[in-house]
Amino acid sequence: DLVVGGLECGLWLAVGYIAQALALQGAQAGVVAFIASLQVIFVPLALTFMGGAFTPRLALSAALCIAGVGYLELGGGADLSHGLGQSELLALVQPVAFGTSYLRIEKLAAKYPDSGLQISALQLASNALVSVGWCAFAAHAAGALPDLAPVAENPGVLGGLLWTGLVSTALTVLLQTRALSKLPATDSS
Repeated sequence: DLVVGGLECGLWLAVGYIAQALALQGAQAGVVAFIASLQVIFVPLALTFMGGAFTPRLALSAALCIAGVGYLELGGGADLSHGLGQSELLALVQPVAFGTSYLRIEKLAAKYPDSGLQISALQLASNALVSVGWCAFAAHAAGALPDLAPVAENPGVLGGLLWTGLVSTALTVLLQTRALSKLPATDSS
């Protein structure tokens, strides 16, 4: 149950990451980041539909979060005059996937309170498997493996990849799992 649950949490994260990467190919980064922040609305709404209470405090907190992130990310002149395109609609998968992962992690951490490290490792393992699968699919579709020699030869790029993998992903997943073991998903989202 712990293994399956941890892998599932990681799959939800992978879906969010993939949606983010694909959305960024056609949408402005600020717009994609703003849409990702909508998980602060998704989590309490999902809990409300599952029988939880949508309190005025929760509504105000979510509204302030959305307004703040909207100001930070969209205040710089994001152009949505064309409406929501395919990339922006794809970005809407992020709050659902990330929010669902928070809810599942919270439940798993409550059931296995001393297994935060294992839950994190399982999430990262399923993310890695999805990433390798994605790369294999892309290589097969392209008919060739990508040339990774320039990455290995450039210390700046290699350092950036290590930072992204170890700090931006692994450390974030570990801290997120720890937070969700101590706080409700509505508070930590």
